[in-house]
Amino acid sequence: YFIKAKEVIERHPSECMIHMAEIYNALGFSLISENKLKEAFNYHLKANQIAEKDKDKLLLAQSLDGIGQIYLKQEKYKEALEYLFRSLKYSEDVNNQILNSYIYLYIAECHRGMKKEKESLTYALKSYDFAMKANWGIVKIKSSLLISELYGDLSQFEDAYLYQKKHLAFKDSILNRDNANHLADIEVKIALQKTKQAIKLLEMDKQIQTEENKNQRLILGSVLGILAILGLLAFVLY
Repeated sequence: YFIKAKEVIERHPSECMIHMAEIYNALGFSLISENKLKEAFNYHLKANQIAEKDKDKLLLAQSLDGIGQIYLKQEKYKEALEYLFRSLKYSEDVNNQILNSYIYLYIAECHRGMKKEKESLTYALKSYDFAMKANWGIVKIKSSLLISELYGDLSQFEDAYLYQKKHLAFKDSILNRDNANHLADIEVKIALQKTKQAIKLLEMDKQIQTEENKNQRLILGSVLGILAILGLLAFVLY
């Protein structure tokens, strides 16, 4: 759908070009999740160029965050941190707490990859704080797990246990919500199926009624035809 959106914008540039950077970033993040890093990099770079021109801080933050994630996946931690800190500056300017929580999480992961556990913990805790403020479930799960592991690496086992408990509680909360959504989906599907069956029955009834009406018209036409012939014969005989 993002690709379809991109094609629509390309066909109508004068009307829709304002959305192109958003679509490029969306494509970039989608491709990162599929580990297609080269394609993702190109899209985030294009988004960054448009955002630079438009001076759109949120889109700049997102495009730089995407590039930082790509370098993180490639274990190029210094390059990743350069882009992530640039992204963080713009994200803080627009006060986007959700994006802040993600960026701090990736910065923490970079430092952990560089074997800098204390620095990693500092940024992981910031990620957790922003995730709590924004009530952003996925980052609460990821940051609490990372914090638990980092406390374990630093032999602070009570803190590690505390955040492990939080991590499990967040996971359970998300799982329960997903289960509730799943049950709701099932109920909707059942209702939809019943509706479809009802529509099908109505269509069948309508078809039967149409056939009956057609038969009635044929019978009526036949009767009228016979009466006309009898009338004609009667007239001739008379």
